[in-house]
Amino acid sequence: DEAEAKARQALEIREKLARAKPERFEPDWAMSLCNYANRLGAQGRSDEAEAKARQALEIYEKLARAKPARFEYDFISSKMFAAQCGWLADKQPLATEYPIAHHSTPRQQRMLDYRRGFFAAFAANEPTRIREAIGKAEGCWAAMDASQRRSAEGYGLLLAGLAESQQIVSSLTSNWREDLARFRTQRKGRLPLWMQEVARRAGFSLR
Repeated sequence: DEAEAKARQALEIREKLARAKPERFEPDWAMSLCNYANRLGAQGRSDEAEAKARQALEIYEKLARAKPARFEYDFISSKMFAAQCGWLADKQPLATEYPIAHHSTPRQQRMLDYRRGFFAAFAANEPTRIREAIGKAEGCWAAMDASQRRSAEGYGLLLAGLAESQQIVSSLTSNWREDLARFRTQRKGRLPLWMQEVARRAGFSLR
């Protein structure tokens, strides 16, 4: 996979730089680890993705302790991603509790709350709790800017699929099948395997 190869190459470069000058390049290294983990997850390589995500989390945790105002958001976001990878690798239940943000901007907080809603929706078993979680995520989605929506589109499509499968009325389901088709076309007909696995575990299909 070309995208995975490029992400791996970028990771190797940034790791080398970070080991030489950690104070300058560790943030870039952590970001590259997350990017590479995401590529691995798209290929269904869940164990490898989880390992890279955990490595990124360790770096971000250290950075956030030293400079919380700068790295708190990255740490919490990385913790969420590592938990997602761990769940998909069958190493832990899907976590729904995460640190409270004290230094994040309102824009960053919306994204964190959106992902909290996503995790709560897919971890819940009761229809009422699923509906509540989707409602919270829906409110965050409505307030997101275009850039945030693009970065979170995979999560949005999964929430829409879950809402439809549970017969929950939600603005997220409006034209979601068309959005899914476009999303798939943009990826040359291949949906990320992590998305397909999340849908499978929730009892619906992205076909």
